Amino acid sequence: MRPSHITGLALIAALLAGCGVTDRMRANQVAFDGVEFRPRSEQAGDEREAFTITVPRASQSPEGARLAGAHEATRYCIENYGRSDLEWDVGPEDEGLVVENDTLTLQGRCDGW
Repeated sequence: MRPSHITGLALIAALLAGCGVTDRMRANQVAFDGVEFRPRSEQAGDEREAFTITVPRASQSPEGARLAGAHEATRYCIENYGRSDLEWDVGPEDEGLVVENDTLTLQGRCDGW
């Protein structure tokens, strides 16, 4: 292999490695209503089908935060049960959602189990 080929391959490898880091860092970052959110999901209580979703920086776009929370809930159910069916206890369409410390909190459970 000529030195120019080695240099080209090294450049491509470096670019691909950089893309991997960016992809991993942004894996849980979702843009809704023009704002990137990092919603988090966790099991609520002892039952894996019950979940709590938190969406930080909700004041940047309340509508976007609601959408990001709904998206995260769907992802949680698909990842844990292979289905997107869910029921909300406190859902994104509820009136008067509470945002504390600039974080929207939603609660629900994966349905069908």
